[in-house]
Amino acid sequence: MRFGLWVNVQYPVSTTPGEAHEQVERRFALARMAHSSGFSAFWAGQHFLAHPYQGLQTVPVLARLSAEVPGASIGTMVLLLPLYQPVLAAEELATLDIICGGRLICGFALGYREVENIALGSPANERLGRFREALTILNGLWQPDPFHFEGRYFTVPEVTPTLLPIQRPRPPIWLAANSDGAVKRAARLGDAWAIAPHSPLPVLQRQLALYREAREAANLPAPERVPIRREVYVAPTSREAWEQAEQYLAPKYETYRQWGQDKVLPTDDEFSTDFASLARDRFIIGSPAEVREELQRYESELGVTDLMMTSDRADMPYDLSVRSLKLFCEEVAPHLATV
Repeated sequence: MRFGLWVNVQYPVSTTPGEAHEQVERRFALARMAHSSGFSAFWAGQHFLAHPYQGLQTVPVLARLSAEVPGASIGTMVLLLPLYQPVLAAEELATLDIICGGRLICGFALGYREVENIALGSPANERLGRFREALTILNGLWQPDPFHFEGRYFTVPEVTPTLLPIQRPRPPIWLAANSDGAVKRAARLGDAWAIAPHSPLPVLQRQLALYREAREAANLPAPERVPIRREVYVAPTSREAWEQAEQYLAPKYETYRQWGQDKVLPTDDEFSTDFASLARDRFIIGSPAEVREELQRYESELGVTDLMMTSDRADMPYDLSVRSLKLFCEEVAPHLATV
């Protein structure tokens, strides 16, 4: 199992710009700590107009982050592709691949928040069409051959692309998906299904079977990578871990519920209002020994190859974030297959 750190860029809306600067510097310090312990990838996510949080934007964060963790992969987890003009996305992401020396992984998603769709001119009923067209344009603009495209939503006149990523034929594309239909689509259109932190393990076991069946039906090989993002919190004792995780994770998932995240989950999944029920088989919380055991379960039952772990939360005191990550690096990671 490879380990990657999902760098939190969400802060309470009350955070001043100066305080946000201090916060992001602390997150980069966490990234450096993980990098020195052998973490091989670093990720940043995206939302717009994210009340009650404010969120730094993905591309500039990753550009800075690549300098903090030289030699590591960096990745968008996720970029909300239907909200972008795809020529802009293609050139910004090619720029990132050049900056990081050809180690970019492109994680994309449809998005689900109506306020983002309206404000950025991408109506909810157009998301999938825009997503498909954008993927086609990205693939075309990342090749050196003349390219043109005329679709329902986007048009690119005949051009010869000049800003190309280092990776050939292109950077890997990992697609996030929650519903069964989206999982099958990820199997057909991407290089890997980037499993989100929202669904519990039994649901994921069922969906991974759907994913693999869809790959086979499309005459595509089994994926080389099975990446998953999880909320991870480690403390010296199980009791302390659960008490602190509930304090800082429960509000985050209540916000996600208000945003409508639970409405795009598969029918056999939901967000419970009871934290213990919400966390079961969904979050990885406990003492170092308990976290090791749970990760070994993910390896054996899902075949996970890449863990994208969230180590800190919007309101969490920095010392707790540091302690959790340090415990993971020193007492969890060395006992698993590979960092």
